[in-house]
Amino acid sequence: METLIAIFIITFAVLEMAALFHAALDGARRTKKVAVATTLANKRMEEIVYWASYDNHFANWSSIDGNQSPDSLYPDFLVRSDSEPLTQYSPCSQTEQRFPVGEQRTMVSSARTVRVRVSWAPADARNKVDLYGVVGAPPRLLDEVDINEAIPIPVAPFGSSVSLTVKALDEEGVPIPDLFFDWSLAAGKGNGELQPSRDGRSAALLDQVYNPSTEAYQAAPGSALLKVRATYMGVTKKQNQAVLFGP
Repeated sequence: METLIAIFIITFAVLEMAALFHAALDGARRTKKVAVATTLANKRMEEIVYWASYDNHFANWSSIDGNQSPDSLYPDFLVRSDSEPLTQYSPCSQTEQRFPVGEQRTMVSSARTVRVRVSWAPADARNKVDLYGVVGAPPRLLDEVDINEAIPIPVAPFGSSVSLTVKALDEEGVPIPDLFFDWSLAAGKGNGELQPSRDGRSAALLDQVYNPSTEAYQAAPGSALLKVRATYMGVTKKQNQAVLFGP
């Protein structure tokens, strides 16, 4: 009887060891595949960063989003890339998210969240590696700041408003997105009221000035100087435009 029990125990132990050995081999094989997949994901991410830095590629991600193909050296591994715009806040989200949407200082075109997924057969939730990264737009040289709209001559009648927007251009005349602008209005013989948005990308120019002594708005006909400027990568450009206010 003891001999049968001993044989049973030994048989069970051998079978358990075989199962553990098989699991160990599967784990080793999967570890190797995860290592290869991680290397391929890093390689693909580096290719995307390099691609985005040249020839204004950053403006069009259609060749990256949804791109899927087997790796040339490891055809058993399928590499896919996707991206989506990343909203950034200036100076920080904690400060800006206190303001209503539309008044927040945001940058929506300067960075993208990129995901590279490497998967292998059989299709399984565990048989994949996801690598995430943030790719920023390459810097460009700020060359010009332009007000988009023509300002009426004169800005009139009293109390009327002109809506203005502004753009920044690089050396090739291509708009640089996500910049912030500073507006000012220097009084001359005349004056008006300037109401820029928080990000400076738009402003309202009004034919009125506030008189503290009468606590009322009044006209101040004559000329003034409208100024708008932007600073990017240490370079500041501005546009000055003479404005005439009517009675």
